[in-house]
Amino acid sequence: MIGTDFYHNHVSSTTLKIMIGTIRVFQGMIIFKTYDHRLEVITLNFQSNMLWTSMPTFGTPPQARREFTCTMLGLKIYLFGGIDDSDTAHNDMYILDTGTFTSLSLTK
Repeated sequence: MIGTDFYHNHVSSTTLKIMIGTIRVFQGMIIFKTYDHRLEVITLNFQSNMLWTSMPTFGTPPQARREFTCTMLGLKIYLFGGIDDSDTAHNDMYILDTGTFTSLSLTK
């Protein structure tokens, strides 16, 4: 379960997918006070407990960033670009499979 500090952070990029009984959100954020950047997948189970849960991911995750663009096709989220905590702009692409929570870099 996500603590109350979650609500004090600035979310700068997000995409969501409504599935049977759940909403899955992929988001980039800037942590309030520390200005650290974070990428995470969270799930709301609205059929049972109505709690937000942070989901573990596997594979090659993208570097934490903000101001990226992403879209979801089927169970896969495609993430492109963004700016990291040193204000470096990225020109890379990742796929996150929300069925297995595995990420893969498409950029070599």
